[in-house]
Amino acid sequence: MFGDTLRHWKILKNYISSMDWPMLYTGNPYVITPGNVFFMHMILMDSDSGLAMNLGETYLVTKNGNERLGKQKLDLVVL
Repeated sequence: MFGDTLRHWKILKNYISSMDWPMLYTGNPYVITPGNVFFMHMILMDSDSGLAMNLGETYLVTKNGNERLGKQKLDLVVL
C-alpha cells in the first residue's frame, strides 16, 4: 500500500510542477474573483495496471458563480 502511495506521489509531483498558478488547494491565500479561469481536473490512477487518466473542464468565474467553457457533451458514452 505505501509503495503505491509513494509511486503515485512521484508521478503527481512531476505533473503538479508543470501546472499554471494559481492552483486551488486548501489553505491557498489566493482570492478567487470574477474573471478568473480555472482548469478543474482530477487524476484517476489504477495501481494494479500502472495506468492513469485525467478528466478536466475549464470554467470562468463569474459574479454569480461559474460558467463552463467546454462545448463537448458530458453524456456517458457506452461502447
